[in-house]
Formats: sequence, structure tokens, C-alpha cells
Amino acid sequence: MKIATSITFCAQAMSKTVRTDVGLIFFEIQVELMKIAAPLKNLMKERGWLRVPPRYNPPGNPNSI
Repeated sequence: MKIATSITFCAQAMSKTVRTDVGLIFFEIQVELMKIAAPLKNLMKERGWLRVPPRYNPPGNPNSI
């Protein structure tokens, strides 16, 4: 949860900063956090801690069952 929050914070800070060099620093931090988060997501799926929700079919969709 802390990693996801940190990634979101970096994206917000990157979009709000005026200076390009500061934005790049936040981008580098965000990339490092995503490198950490990717294997964790797979581990959470394997252990059953993260479930994929069922596919949403809006009403009136011709492909809905």
C-alpha cells in the first residue's frame, strides 16, 4: 500500500512541478518504485492476496451474457 501511495505521490509532484530537473527526479524515483512493485504484484496474485475483479459488461452491450 505504501508503494502504491508513493507512486501516486511522485506522479502528482511530477505534474505540479515547474522545474524540469525536479520533475525528472520524481520520475526517477517513480521508476525505481515501479521496479519494486512489479514483482510484488505477481507475488500477491500467486498467494491469492490480490484478486482480479470480474469483467464489467454495461447494460445494452451486445456481447453481455
